[in-house]
Amino acid sequence: MPIMEMVPTTMAMPEKVFNLMTLKNDGTTSYVTMPLFFIMVIIAALCGTTIFLYKNRRQQILLCRIVLGFIAAWYIAYGIYGTMILPDNSTMRISLAMCFPFCSAVFVVLAIKGIKHDEQLIKSADRIR
Repeated sequence: MPIMEMVPTTMAMPEKVFNLMTLKNDGTTSYVTMPLFFIMVIIAALCGTTIFLYKNRRQQILLCRIVLGFIAAWYIAYGIYGTMILPDNSTMRISLAMCFPFCSAVFVVLAIKGIKHDEQLIKSADRIR
């Protein structure tokens, strides 16, 4: 799914920008946006690792916060690459895929709240014993 399209002011076709590459009008590809892809791979790996650390909740919270930092870094890199690769005679059209990292950030924040709630529940159960 493209994360943005560069629409020229002329009658040319728009160029599609993905996390991994940019498809140009003439059929060539440019891998300028590859760091966006690597940031997404790191985010996915950290999220997958976080799931299996359910016995160490403090480390889970730490990894969730690191994931939030990488999501913010992805948006910063997106803004930099969006302005860097945008030609002078075109405009940028944001697509729906741009919202997916924001949705994952919301879910990570909800996960942090749930992990903290579990930690408090376990501490209160230890006090009762």
